[in-house]
Amino acid sequence: MPDLEYHKLLLNFYSAELNSHSRMLIGFAVILFTLAEIAHSNLTRPVMFSQYLILVFSMVFASFAFWFILMRQLVYGVLINRILHTEGELHSFKEAHDRVTHDTINKRETIFLFIPVSLFISVGSEYRKWYIRPLGGFVCIFFASCTTFILFLLLNLV
Repeated sequence: MPDLEYHKLLLNFYSAELNSHSRMLIGFAVILFTLAEIAHSNLTRPVMFSQYLILVFSMVFASFAFWFILMRQLVYGVLINRILHTEGELHSFKEAHDRVTHDTINKRETIFLFIPVSLFISVGSEYRKWYIRPLGGFVCIFFASCTTFILFLLLNLV
């Protein structure tokens, strides 16, 4: 199969991943705002501490899922950009994927302004099995905590 076919296959794979992650991102955003609305309605009447704790943990989880999916979307976007700039002979789909991820990590590509892609992917990872790397998880937990804190601040102001 010519090199262009593997580039096209990989581009189609990453595009499909972007599409599915976009749907999940919208879903978790809706869940997060639904939980914020529930929290807002519960602030006006007394609730048990366990209910409040469940609500906070649910919001943190939904925020974490939102940020993790957003980061994965950004990683896929960086990988698509790298595909368009990858040259050379490719012999298989897996080799194409490994070369793209290896090139992306070696060139120290970033998400946003300062978050390296290497926090979320590793060289030679199975193309359908990306596991969350600990530092990428900490970044998402940090953003989730900040998001939940800001939402509760906004809810208390309203």
